[in-house]
Amino acid sequence: MTDMRLGRGTGFIPGAAAAILWWGINALSTHLTHDSTVPSAFAQLLLPAAVPSFTWVTPQPWPVLAPALSALAVGALTVWFQRLVLRAATPQNRGIAVFAAWFGVVAASVIVGVALGTGATIADWPPGRLFNALDAFPGPVQAAAVWGAVWGWIPALLLRLGRRGGSRVPRLLPAAVVAVVFTAFAVFGQASAQLPAPSGEPTSAPISTPPATPIPTAAAGAPEANPNWCSPTQIELSLGSEDGAAGHRALTLTATNRTGVDCVLDGYPDLAFGDANSSLLAVHAVQGGSFAANDPGPTVVRLAAGQSARSVLGWDAQPNDLAHQVHWIAAAPYPGATRTLLPAQVDIVAGADVGYTAWQAAG
Repeated sequence: MTDMRLGRGTGFIPGAAAAILWWGINALSTHLTHDSTVPSAFAQLLLPAAVPSFTWVTPQPWPVLAPALSALAVGALTVWFQRLVLRAATPQNRGIAVFAAWFGVVAASVIVGVALGTGATIADWPPGRLFNALDAFPGPVQAAAVWGAVWGWIPALLLRLGRRGGSRVPRLLPAAVVAVVFTAFAVFGQASAQLPAPSGEPTSAPISTPPATPIPTAAAGAPEANPNWCSPTQIELSLGSEDGAAGHRALTLTATNRTGVDCVLDGYPDLAFGDANSSLLAVHAVQGGSFAANDPGPTVVRLAAGQSARSVLGWDAQPNDLAHQVHWIAAAPYPGATRTLLPAQVDIVAGADVGYTAWQAAG
């Protein structure tokens, strides 16, 4: 009875370790893959980013709240599963109990992955079509399952050591886990910042890479706007859910008049694209139609209060390139207007061709 009581208390140590690992490994994976310090396939296997990378650069307070709350959830669920394992454990099946506890960490992380997918689905509701309603789930759920499988042995081992040590549980173990994870994060961070850019010529001196270019707040060299046109302060820009079929993709940009004053949109929106760090990506955006939508050409769209106009972006499916994938679309109602930064984790990568239609009355 005494051993069971002490064993149950030690379940909190594996839970704390699971929460720390969840936070640290997600942050480390995002940092290492951002500048291609390590291959993304390697990071997805051994340092899976179960928290989507764009979460870390979303508006405050989500870069702190989303990873922190999900880490706390992983820790709490781990404690719960560990207690279930301890209740069923006997002296004869202690070895099996470690694997059961490991599976509990996997289950805890998958539940949190489902929660992350649910949140993304609610944020993007309604979907472009019902067929795509569950598209937000596979990524975080699969990554969370891999995370639990690769790293769940650590909390499970801490549980075994805690039961074996009784009241002499090595309390420095959680601190050691914290030190290892965040020391590795700091070391790799400094190393990646000091690594020279590959030159392409093995025998030549290293060539330094110029600093990343932030997304410009407005298009340069644009003509003066018509006074009747909608100003960025009059309209609200938003993105719909990505739609796809037969290797083609579509995304709708919507402009809604949020004031009581009528205004006009005439022509094409202004677009720029950024990566997870809000650095400008060289995407070839072309005015015109695509497989996803025909472009009727510029037409005057008058927006009364509450009315909307839309432009449809279309592109072909792109190869997986996490380091150069679009996470932000900076949009303005017309070139020269101040751009609004909109989160959009889509499979557009640097060098892709994207067509976009002129503004049309929505509906």
